[in-house]
Amino acid sequence: TVARRYPILQLILFPAIVQGDQAADSIVKQLNRIKTMSGFDAVIIGRGGGSIEDLWPFNEEKVARALAEMAMPIVSSVGHETDTTIADFVADRRAATPTAAAEIVTPVTLVDALNRISEDQVRLVNAMHNRLKNAATRLQRSAQSVVLTQPDRLYDQYVQRVDQLRQRLQQSINNQLRENEHRLAMATAQLDGRQLLVKVANLQRQQVDDRRRLDRAMIALVTAKHQAVANAALGLDHLSPLKILGRGFAFVTDDAGKMLKTTADYQVDAAIHIHVADGQIGARVTTKENKHG
Repeated sequence: TVARRYPILQLILFPAIVQGDQAADSIVKQLNRIKTMSGFDAVIIGRGGGSIEDLWPFNEEKVARALAEMAMPIVSSVGHETDTTIADFVADRRAATPTAAAEIVTPVTLVDALNRISEDQVRLVNAMHNRLKNAATRLQRSAQSVVLTQPDRLYDQYVQRVDQLRQRLQQSINNQLRENEHRLAMATAQLDGRQLLVKVANLQRQQVDDRRRLDRAMIALVTAKHQAVANAALGLDHLSPLKILGRGFAFVTDDAGKMLKTTADYQVDAAIHIHVADGQIGARVTTKENKHG
């Protein structure tokens, strides 16, 4: 059964006396021999059926202790299915027949193992194919992104935002000045003499102070926004195509300036331009080869 289910499994026999007065010592001796050796995955202890007297050695304490001290799994196949011994309780598993014991120690056949390896291989190949396909898709999207095709547009929204904030700040200052002038005109109409002069002087000082505060606020806001734009530009600069070219990468265009991405874009004997960090190199296509056939 073992040879049929798992041909590469090595089966080693340790013959022992299995009934009579010398049986218990003989069984213990062979179990001790197995303990001194290495490389075993499991042990089957068994014999054919018989009377209770014939099977009694497998009820001996010394046999039970020897089985309990075994480091590897033990399968007991003593007697017929209706027979029960202490060895059955000490063992890790009990088998009704020797054939059943062989099936227990070989739960996976060689054919099952080979099929599982084949299935794992197919899953691994499919997983790698999917990862490569996803990586190619991400690379294609990156090549078509604004960062590589139109890098100047990355700064447009920040420049527009600064202009909008500057206009809003200037409008706020003008509105505040008009409000102060209106308040001054109303106060002038209501006051006369010394009170008028004092009120005008106070309003003038307040207007000067307000103008100074507004000027400082405008300078601080514009400075902060310029710094934010500078920081954003610095971050985007790391994504600049020129930075990418500076790390050793290059891209190729034809005479019309079209970027060439695949072998299908190249024509034999056509002129091409290889763009690197500090310029470009003119070349001509002599051959082309598609790695996918």
